[in-house]
Amino acid sequence: LTGAGPTLTNGADNRVVTASSANALNGEANLTFDGSILNINAGVPSLKLTDSDGGPCFHEIKGPGNGDLRISCDVGDSSSSGSEIQFLIHDSTKATIDSSGHLLPGTDNASDLGSSSKRWRNIYSADLKLSNKGSANDVDNTWGDYTIQEGESDLFLINNRSGKKYKFNLTEIK
Repeated sequence: LTGAGPTLTNGADNRVVTASSANALNGEANLTFDGSILNINAGVPSLKLTDSDGGPCFHEIKGPGNGDLRISCDVGDSSSSGSEIQFLIHDSTKATIDSSGHLLPGTDNASDLGSSSKRWRNIYSADLKLSNKGSANDVDNTWGDYTIQEGESDLFLINNRSGKKYKFNLTEIK
């Protein structure tokens, strides 16, 4: 800055400048930009974006390429049920965490959880619901819809198509 006009305090290389009054500017120590990377150093990594009404939500963050992470919500009050977090690769939704906290695949029956070389160590669940509706199995080329439930001393299998219930034959080993 030269001549009469606003004064700059806290100036240093790559600092983002904000107005602290009509005639004063401040070089933000925790907000820098080197021409390609915007760095926010607030002690705890965080980024808060707001919608046009000042609400704490944002509609889209695009990463490198054409949008690898999108976080969206309805514009409006905080009781809105349309909030979600979407994970995308090349603008194709791969997973969504919906407003109820459910983790959903981007497409029905198209993604695996883990692989033969990268497995999840343990899976903790209540009932296990299994269905290949819309496709067929490799044994008899039909589809099924089952639920496995646990009892105090037994495991049960419920055929959700027929309503029939079965108990697994468990043999204790010592």
